[in-house]
Amino acid sequence: MKLNQERICESIRLNTGFEDRITLIGAAMTDSSSTSKYVNFNTRGFKKYLVKRGDLNYGSGTVREIKSDNVPSGNRGVDYALSATVDSLQVTSHLPQPGSRIVLKVDVEGFECKAISGSLDYLSKVQIEYAAIELGYVRMQECHQTEGDPLAKIFDLFVSKGLEQYLFSDGKWIKVDHVNWIGWARKRSVGLFDTAWSKEMPTFNL
Repeated sequence: MKLNQERICESIRLNTGFEDRITLIGAAMTDSSSTSKYVNFNTRGFKKYLVKRGDLNYGSGTVREIKSDNVPSGNRGVDYALSATVDSLQVTSHLPQPGSRIVLKVDVEGFECKAISGSLDYLSKVQIEYAAIELGYVRMQECHQTEGDPLAKIFDLFVSKGLEQYLFSDGKWIKVDHVNWIGWARKRSVGLFDTAWSKEMPTFNL
């Protein structure tokens, strides 16, 4: 995690004018803020691919939220992060103001459902121009089956913003039916896939 933070900071430094426009927040975005919930970055879920891939990128692991009053050792925001919601950050100056036009990128190792669920109030107040989200059939099923069906609420929010769902498949973008998502998602039940919510067909390749 520390290495990834350093990479982000270096990228910001290399792009003139971004220093005062980006805030790196050392918190785990989830669906409910709590001082007794956290994500530990020094777990096997984040490190299991290091030996296999031979690098220090903690991606491709799985995020699991831990409920405990015992905070892990190490530096907060580097070795672990307390849980927070994007909605709870509305009282700070870290988020674009209501009415702002934003682009959303969500790729948080299986925590997409909780991260977006904890952002719905804020996201309802801004203009979402485009949203890119890494998903998978299993992740979508888990989100759908959670009490209250957060997946439907997330999809409804994007639809209310005038966005349509697209899937990147076989080297190109295709429009998919967000209502009948089980059909096209189940065909890709093994692994993950990139989706986008856009006002028109995306024109770039991944």
